[in-house]
Amino acid sequence: MTRRLRTGRTKALALGSRILTALLRLATALLLSLSPVRPLAAQSTDVSLELDSKKLEGGSEFQFLTQSSAQENSLPFSLQDDAVRAANTPVYSLAINLNTIHLDKYQTYFHYDFYVFPKASPSAITHFFVIGKPIGPFPDRMADVSFRVGPSSSAEAGSITLPVVSTAGEAVLVPPEFPKAQDIPLSGTGVVILRLENRLTNLPLTIRNTSAAVPHNSYWQVVELHNGTPRNAGELVLTPQGVSEGKLTLYLVPKTFSAVAASFLPLSARPSHDTIAVTLDCATLGGAIHSVPFNVPIRFSPWGPTLFLAAAVGALLGSVIPPLTVTGRAWSAWPRALAVAVLFALLAEGIALLLASAGSQVRLVGVDLDPYQLLPAAVIGCIVGVTGFKTADKFPTLFGTR
Repeated sequence: MTRRLRTGRTKALALGSRILTALLRLATALLLSLSPVRPLAAQSTDVSLELDSKKLEGGSEFQFLTQSSAQENSLPFSLQDDAVRAANTPVYSLAINLNTIHLDKYQTYFHYDFYVFPKASPSAITHFFVIGKPIGPFPDRMADVSFRVGPSSSAEAGSITLPVVSTAGEAVLVPPEFPKAQDIPLSGTGVVILRLENRLTNLPLTIRNTSAAVPHNSYWQVVELHNGTPRNAGELVLTPQGVSEGKLTLYLVPKTFSAVAASFLPLSARPSHDTIAVTLDCATLGGAIHSVPFNVPIRFSPWGPTLFLAAAVGALLGSVIPPLTVTGRAWSAWPRALAVAVLFALLAEGIALLLASAGSQVRLVGVDLDPYQLLPAAVIGCIVGVTGFKTADKFPTLFGTR
């Protein structure tokens, strides 16, 4: 009898355990059905992104390769930002901040960060890490790139406009040309306007503030590039096919004594006293930095009245030579001879300046002279002082042009 009671009790406990297990399973299923789980978020790990390669001219190409992805809770930027590009398919949205595109440390490919989310669930964000690899040289540009997004079995097609950039692109910045030396005053401040041109048709070009200007000689107190911003803190941006009209300048302050000494020495027409080597660092949006070097020839230009003063001083020195060297030449006639010599020296310097400004070479007694320099101006006055005050009618025959 006792054995039967024990067997019935065991069966009753087993049945109760089964009923309790069934109730727990039913409660769990009921709780899961009522919980706010988003099916799209659970499926977001199945979303994929593929971007087509962009074929370019001359056999060049830009390839996109999706490396990995990660889940994000929110976008790191606003979709309303000017630097953000977005595209939509029937179910998904794709966005990228163009300012985050950057070149890898080995200078071989570019990093693109794309964010994909379902329109119906904007917080279910998948962050895709994509690399862009340029093959062959080509000018940087904005291009329409096709893509496919979504589950592999039902991916949706779309198109987005992106910068397609090269690590060894063609020259896109046209530097200024200086067929003649640029005139800089002997003292004070001199400014040379650097005219730049962006060859790209649909992509802006940025001149970085890492650009530099280096003189060949030590004639200068200050040699700087000014881009029109306070303390040159910003960067100069050239619009597509834009020209920098006076926005970038070479700011020069010479050492007066060194500049005067340099301007005394050359006697050939239009010399270059120094050369400033300029290197501009430029880059497109997300592109590699390219350096564009060019030279700016510099010529020290004295203030106009000082040239005539130098000619008058030369005439003074030249006028004392005959009384000192020629027997019978009386000093009593020297003041009148000096006045005539100074007058003709000033006239000779004025004519020489006109000839030089017209592009002619000025020659005095067979020597090429640059009347825009102090020493040549003094030489002109000295020769006139020696020869011109006695026979002024012979003065015009002393000059010739070629």
